[in-house]
Amino acid sequence: MHATVADPRVQQIPVTDCGEPLIQLSIGAPDLRLDHTETNLAHLGYTPDFRLREAVVRRIAQVQTRLDGQYHLLIKECYRPLAIQTLYFDHYLSRLRAAHPELDETTLYHEAAKYVAPPEYATHVTGAALDLTLLNHKGIELDLGTVYDASPGASNNACYTAAQNISREAQLHRAVLTAALEAEGFINYPYEWWHWSYGDKYWAYGSHAEQAVYGPVST
Repeated sequence: MHATVADPRVQQIPVTDCGEPLIQLSIGAPDLRLDHTETNLAHLGYTPDFRLREAVVRRIAQVQTRLDGQYHLLIKECYRPLAIQTLYFDHYLSRLRAAHPELDETTLYHEAAKYVAPPEYATHVTGAALDLTLLNHKGIELDLGTVYDASPGASNNACYTAAQNISREAQLHRAVLTAALEAEGFINYPYEWWHWSYGDKYWAYGSHAEQAVYGPVST
């Protein structure tokens, strides 16, 4: 069983924030495609500013270079304010509570954490994590097995990165995305094929680093 962001093995990892600023992707990585569509904004429930820590911007720009024009990254979300993270988690926890009245609060909390990080453990608030998908060379969004941000319940766990209940084509697209991101040191959150990070606690856990280099950002 994979660790969630709330797992004690993840949360016991220390953080020594290096103090890097948040950088706009449109400035630091202008070749990346950012999802400013009304559909994405409506889904997120706020207007993202597409910022990441400085070194993370450099790395994600290199990921795009590795794709060599055959594919393009489409960035859905990056840095997320803590207030938004709190709203996301509370809303999903309430939905689970209503759907599963037989579960105790501890179980509900950990089930919710598979899909939305608790505010105190969140990765997006560090400026080290981003959500993305893959486009072909014509700019058409490819099939990666589920829609972006699909929940485990709605997708029958097909949102898990290693899920086998998706098409062969979707598995190949996930493999392309994974290979390019891992080559630049990014770590995936295995419950969400679209979520990757570099430098936060989950990255430190997945890469066996002694500490994280990015903590929560206040803006």
